[in-house]
Amino acid sequence: MKIRADSVTIDIAGSKNAALPLIFATLAVPGRHKFSNFPGGLHDVKATLNWLAEAGLRSANAVDIMDLDSTNVSGDSLLLLPFVNVRYSLLLLGVCLGRTGIASTPIAGGCKFAVDRPFDIHLDLFRQLGAETTVRHNRIMARLGTATSSASLRFPSVGATLNFIMFAATRVGEFELNGAACEPEILDVLEFLKKQGVDYQLDRRFRVLRIHRNEVATKMAIHRVIPDRVEVVAWLVFSCLFRAPLTLTSVRALDLAALPKGLLSALRVDLSLNRDALTIAGQCYTAPGFLQFALGPFPLLATDYGPLLILLGSTSVGSVTVRDTVAPYRYRFLDDLRRHGISAHYGDDSATLFPVHAELVRFSAQSTDLRGAIALLLFGLRFSRNMKFYSLAQVLRGWHDCESKLSRFGISFMQEGEYAIVTGL
Repeated sequence: MKIRADSVTIDIAGSKNAALPLIFATLAVPGRHKFSNFPGGLHDVKATLNWLAEAGLRSANAVDIMDLDSTNVSGDSLLLLPFVNVRYSLLLLGVCLGRTGIASTPIAGGCKFAVDRPFDIHLDLFRQLGAETTVRHNRIMARLGTATSSASLRFPSVGATLNFIMFAATRVGEFELNGAACEPEILDVLEFLKKQGVDYQLDRRFRVLRIHRNEVATKMAIHRVIPDRVEVVAWLVFSCLFRAPLTLTSVRALDLAALPKGLLSALRVDLSLNRDALTIAGQCYTAPGFLQFALGPFPLLATDYGPLLILLGSTSVGSVTVRDTVAPYRYRFLDDLRRHGISAHYGDDSATLFPVHAELVRFSAQSTDLRGAIALLLFGLRFSRNMKFYSLAQVLRGWHDCESKLSRFGISFMQEGEYAIVTGL
């Protein structure tokens, strides 16, 4: 598609993967909390707030300030929540077990992959902390017996680490987790809880997390949600695919540490950071020959980046391969590309995309995965004249203000029943 070639400025939203656990964290430290740079317009965020409103959580959103009041949320009301397809619902396990010693929560929602995301690592965590767990009718139930103060994860799971944090933040004393995940979103949650009197020490090298809750919480303060690093990568890839100059704002230098230097150098594009703005000289992008990305737990490249980074293979001289042993199911969206004659393949732990040499007159695509849906959208924008896109709702789950931001390039969306017609200039 033809897009506007002028330099465009995009404001990066707050991180979805930080905002959602921050909502649950307010349940661990009942009170009134304020957040800035909060992506309140995301479907996943709205769905979570609406669901928890049934338990008494009050929310008010003004511009980018979110006011959450969990003062009247009781442990009993959380146990009575109905089944809803809400991402991170598993974090209620940690909150409820810590507050009342009993938990009953629906199995997590979110992306619908061909295989289910495993949640046994959460159950194992709470068994180590002294709970008995059972699974019935799509709900997980747990009851705390004699509580212990330490546990270990066999894999640095972000979700399980967050569940440990929720549990420890509700209880007085010190708790220790070995094998903890260290993603920036986890640090953001820990920094918020620190303002509420929950101290922590995190040894990133040895992945040891210690949490100690004081008796008295600090006064309310506005917590700024970190920028969405996945959105940053999405715009980096967009800039490279279209060779379009782009400026990203609300990106602090500290947050760029979440983007490994290997990624920035591999993109072979000039970047300049000036205070809060990152300028991408996409017009000078040099397509790679053969390129490989290895994904894994932080500080490696995040698995969320994979479906975006593999798109660089479409304009490469050779190919781009992504090696992902954590979430190889993310690359099933490549089946849609293969259906249109695009050369790509994926297996148990890797996926490869080869150069695309022709424009597609028509392109239709659908994905049940947020990141796969974004990848298909970017591919269709780059290589088709018009696009029938069945997964706009998936994209809106995690790409804040997507339609408005893309409209600045002359890209428009017209909803027609179950799909959207996407066109350029």
